[in-house]
Amino acid sequence: VYVGALSLHYEALSVEASKQTTAEEIVSCIVERLGLSGSNYELAEVADESKERRLSPEEKPVSVMLLWPMHSERDFHRFYLRESQNDVPWLDNYSLDPQILRDFIPFLLQPENREYPDLCQLPDLNESTLLENLRQRFDAGHIYTYVGSILIAVNPFKFHPIYNPKYVRLYQNQKVGPILPPHIFAIADNAYYCMLKEKRNQCVVISGESGSGKTESTNFLLHHLTALSQKGSHGSGVEQTILSAGPVLEAFGNAKTAHNNNSSRFGKFIQVNYRENGLVQGAVVQKYLLEKSRIVSQKGSHGSGVEQTILSAGPVLEAFGNAKTAHNNNSSRFGKFIQVNYRENGLVQGAVVQKYLLEKSRIVSQGPYERNYHVFYYLLSGATEQEREALHLLPADKYNYLNAKNLILENCDEKYEFSRLKQSMEMVGFSAEKQRRLFNVLSAVLLLGNVEFFPKKSTYHHDESVQVRNSDVVSIISELLRVKHDTLLAALTSKRVKASGETLIMQYKLPEAIAARDALAKCLYGALFDWIVLQVNHALLNKDPTGPPHTGHSIGVLDIFGFEDFGAQNSFEQLCINYANEHLQYYFNLHVFKYEQNEYKREGIKWRDIEFMDNSGCLHLFESKPTGLLCILDDLCNFPGATNEALLQKYNTVHRDNPFYEKPQKKENAFIIKHYAGK
Repeated sequence: VYVGALSLHYEALSVEASKQTTAEEIVSCIVERLGLSGSNYELAEVADESKERRLSPEEKPVSVMLLWPMHSERDFHRFYLRESQNDVPWLDNYSLDPQILRDFIPFLLQPENREYPDLCQLPDLNESTLLENLRQRFDAGHIYTYVGSILIAVNPFKFHPIYNPKYVRLYQNQKVGPILPPHIFAIADNAYYCMLKEKRNQCVVISGESGSGKTESTNFLLHHLTALSQKGSHGSGVEQTILSAGPVLEAFGNAKTAHNNNSSRFGKFIQVNYRENGLVQGAVVQKYLLEKSRIVSQKGSHGSGVEQTILSAGPVLEAFGNAKTAHNNNSSRFGKFIQVNYRENGLVQGAVVQKYLLEKSRIVSQGPYERNYHVFYYLLSGATEQEREALHLLPADKYNYLNAKNLILENCDEKYEFSRLKQSMEMVGFSAEKQRRLFNVLSAVLLLGNVEFFPKKSTYHHDESVQVRNSDVVSIISELLRVKHDTLLAALTSKRVKASGETLIMQYKLPEAIAARDALAKCLYGALFDWIVLQVNHALLNKDPTGPPHTGHSIGVLDIFGFEDFGAQNSFEQLCINYANEHLQYYFNLHVFKYEQNEYKREGIKWRDIEFMDNSGCLHLFESKPTGLLCILDDLCNFPGATNEALLQKYNTVHRDNPFYEKPQKKENAFIIKHYAGK
């Protein structure tokens, strides 16, 4: 624990502690050893010289520490002892200050006559001046730029010291606009205060191509939003003070009874005073008949820990949903929407995670410079000998589903990441038994790729059915999944078809058996990922199962793939991802152009309409019935014996005159979609 200016003799002190030791106990120990007087001290977690979080007295610092990534020049985490800052909990009093101050001055003095902080200020706005302005700002170290209320973030691929708690305070209760330079904290703060002021749910959409920094931006947003929730709504007026008084009085005066989980055990009279103009001036609370006997017969408290659970869920979802691609060593291969729920006084009440478009094809094959999902490598590197034996794990290069040329990830200790993953899972509510069952499924998925088939010997000349070559591997998989060996064997080599009211069993040919095996692996991993998200949501929603239902508002953060074009490698995943992005662009067009211009017209403002590309025709190509791309695909999937060639022929016939659809110039099994972002 670093003690900073609190001691002239020590930079830091070590404390022996268990996973059950509380922050309050550690603070008490350090204070005693330093001979400090008073009790107004607390523990803070500082990360990357930018993120800081005050630990509540009941939190377990050892459990928090086990979630930290390995130390590097960019990544460091520490605990600091500091004097309590109850009114402004996001102050930083440590040796980081000189560095922050050096960066603060140039940050605030960004030039406005060139390197415009808002692209709307450009005298001549076109693609060339827009890109040149972004480049000049980036070269000057300014990675954020506004376009009105929209924030552009250019990924610097290095650490920028502009996320310190001082920056959090700088943007508190400030409008997005010309007063302060562009920053992601401004977006988070604006969403938070709009939610409290307007009593409406807010949403932040983060979009960009792989490697553009969406995941890191999501983390900064969530960190800032949970920081604001710890601060609550200080200084936001009498109305907010009245609202904030409710939970305080409830906490001290309410209790669970036989008939009511939140029974008021005192009477209260609240007098609200108004000015002559109808504005609230103040209020007075009187209490009656507090039930004091309950003090000695009933005890109990419930620490929510929602913020810590939200932060702990990150490493779990990343391990199972992120992978190395050709452009990004930690690419999110799924989209996620995180909805943080707040009480009416601005404190976090819970959260919900929704996932979209998990890239299942990665399970069975990866590109030349790519890897499968991180969790497979963490498991194979970090499992103990006992776990390896129980899970029947092999060396990584023995699995067909892992790209043998890219087994190692630079600057990543995967053995350590496995222990960090297990700690994160424990904090999100995965018991040891649930973790064991989860790793069983992971091992089974990897082993499915090693199942081999060969043609069955038959007296019939036209019988092309297959059987499994290595039945022992199927036995291990059935043991891991707790299913019958014969049932799994039948699923890998045959399918059931209903015809004329009868169920027929049809044997797979070799290509069909391989496809069925891969489909089973993808389905298993997809179901496992859904179950993990369900467990995370269960933990986020049920930190206080006896508490009242959510009555406040929420802020949603959408982190989803940007437009993707992998050339000849484009597949069904890219079709879905680009369709989702087409919808986002439509939403953007609607809100930024259409609604805004309609409002100007309603208010009688002189206005020349801005023409923008309407992409509703492209959406119609995808989703119209009965001729949309997705509808035709659905129909053919339900048609026995349908092929890729039949699908392509149907597309070409139905959409040959559609301006958003094209056939390639040379004959090949492909089709072209004209998206808003390109073909």
